[in-house]
Formats: sequence, structure tokens, C-alpha cells
Amino acid sequence: MTYREAVKIFKTTYRDLWEEQVDYWTAQECWANFTDILCKDGTITQKQYDNWETPFPYGKRLPKPKLVY
Repeated sequence: MTYREAVKIFKTTYRDLWEEQVDYWTAQECWANFTDILCKDGTITQKQYDNWETPFPYGKRLPKPKLVY
């Protein structure tokens, strides 16, 4: 799995983070838990887990998603 694929899955799975516009630290914790699960089940390598940074800008609320119907 690539970083880009993981971010896409994360944003789909945790859509409520955007709908509620949570803060950076909440999003960071969810991302850490998500990548931990991916690593433990063998979807990503330990190296990927160690090197992937959060896809969220520090100090900013998450933007609302662009909804596509």
C-alpha cells in the first residue's frame, strides 16, 4: 500500500473528522491508530509506519471535504 492510498482510505473511513472539523491532535491520534493497525496486520511495512507523517497541517482545523454525488 502506498502513502497516497492510505490517506485516501483514512479520509473515507474517518469522514466524521472533517464533518466535525476536529483539531490537529485528534486527527493525529486517529492517523497514528490507523497506521498502527495497517502495520500490525501486515498491510504496510514497519519502515512505512515509522516514516509516514500525518497528512494534516499542524495548528489548523481540518477543512470540510468536497462532497461528490
